[in-house]
Amino acid sequence: MKFSDNANVEIIFGNGTFDARIIREVLEKNKDKYCEISIFLPKRGKEGKGGTVGSGIKGVFRFIKTALKFPPSTYIAFVDKEHYVPISDAAKQYGIRVSVKEIDKDVYRVCGNIGDKNFLVYFILLGFYCCIEDLVLGACGKFIEKHTGEGCCVKYKQQFKKLTEEEKNKCIESSYNILFQKISVVVEDIEKKT
Repeated sequence: MKFSDNANVEIIFGNGTFDARIIREVLEKNKDKYCEISIFLPKRGKEGKGGTVGSGIKGVFRFIKTALKFPPSTYIAFVDKEHYVPISDAAKQYGIRVSVKEIDKDVYRVCGNIGDKNFLVYFILLGFYCCIEDLVLGACGKFIEKHTGEGCCVKYKQQFKKLTEEEKNKCIESSYNILFQKISVVVEDIEKKT
């Protein structure tokens, strides 16, 4: 992977800065693999290239609807499971027609168009149950209770905050391979399509 402003794939997030930090670290660690990917990290509540980016799948579609007038037209979107809504329903709210295919567990390829412009977005749902924090905790063997639904991540964030800095770093590093496996499924699918 190369990080470039002229790349053909853009990384976007449907939620927090912790997710962005970890995913950036995973990509940096594996930067010698696969295709050219640009890192554009719109943050919730901030102005991005295409306007305000909200949280979850709905926020990603709102962003794409605004940003599609600019290249690229292929996106990898990371969204915590707590923000999951049926993808087709979320797209319809913005007048976007899509076809959705689950290409791996919690990894979806979504082809769509807005007017005469086509796009491809891959959704990677984060977390074993709820969010990236529970994935990070579980990756290093910490006991995690199952919490789901909107707001479930608060409990995992509280559990994560109780760890020492050394434990936090160990857990984060333990999650890299799990996360990169999902990213590699997407990148391999993109390479097949080009």
